[in-house]
Amino acid sequence: MEKPTISVVIPVFNAEETISRCLRSVQAQEIHDLEILCVDDGSTDRSTTIIEQMAAEDPRIQLIRQKNRSAGAARNNGMAHARGIYLHFLDADDTVCPGIYRRAVDSLERTGAQVCVFQYRVRDRETGEEKLVPCLLNGRERVTSFRREPALFMYNTVAPWNKLYRRSWVKENGLRFDEIPCGNDRGFYFRWLAAAQSVSLLMDCGVCYQVKNRAALTGNGRWRQLDSLFFAWRSAEQAMADQPPAVRAMLTDCSMTDLLAVARSAPEESRSAVLKQLQKFLKEVDLSSMAALPFPYTWRQVCEQLRENGTDGQEDLRSLKNRVRHIVAGVRIWGLRGCVVKRNCK
Repeated sequence: MEKPTISVVIPVFNAEETISRCLRSVQAQEIHDLEILCVDDGSTDRSTTIIEQMAAEDPRIQLIRQKNRSAGAARNNGMAHARGIYLHFLDADDTVCPGIYRRAVDSLERTGAQVCVFQYRVRDRETGEEKLVPCLLNGRERVTSFRREPALFMYNTVAPWNKLYRRSWVKENGLRFDEIPCGNDRGFYFRWLAAAQSVSLLMDCGVCYQVKNRAALTGNGRWRQLDSLFFAWRSAEQAMADQPPAVRAMLTDCSMTDLLAVARSAPEESRSAVLKQLQKFLKEVDLSSMAALPFPYTWRQVCEQLRENGTDGQEDLRSLKNRVRHIVAGVRIWGLRGCVVKRNCK
């Protein structure tokens, strides 16, 4: 049997409300020679029944079952079964935009790049409102690399669903997701960044990413998964171990930004315990690397305060919230950082 052009790997957990819409968006793609691998991660709702019904009408859909082990384990399981020339990872509550597979495949075949990155939009499940997330800069398609534009990739989404990968290259480099409840894609992202010689940037919108979905595999209570996020940080740190100091500093910047935002999201009754957990972790982190960044690093003072002084959770959280309001927008301005940092990564 010939290889399908794309293997679409979809981890599924209690997605009965969204999985049919997700699968229909894949079925509607211009490229028809697909294999659609739905890896059920121990769902307790009607997800598997819906998948089996759709598979009975479309042999491209396959159901793979596993015990509940996390989205990372489901993605790895799907990769182990994949036969396609290219790989796409899609979440069960998201959809792919019309024609994106054809355009992404054409881009990879034309450029010879290992990975194609495309734009995405966000859909609020409660309101139905959608908006484009401009994750690619300069408004032009091009072939680049992490070495050439580190800040572009560092200050961008680590999620795998707005990328198309050459499967043989992924396999040759032993790329796998961390099998943890939260943050499983962070290590995978930085490992492929370190390995890729060229990345194709496509300005087309390829995925509609759903937010405010409590049934998703990652869920909204990330503050409950700090141990997983700490593991993800170490995994990313290991992947970037051979990179220049300024690049490693950017990684610390991104990770601390994320961890402090997670701490901020904890409900009031849990804040003290969450901040103490974060304080313990920060004692193992060397924040001196932030000196390699040529822009002000406002988070460093917050991290050092939490690490050195101890807290009952209340005063430091108020300080953190005030700082977040002023600088969270700046964290998202990848272009400003890219223009400055790039010169320090040669």
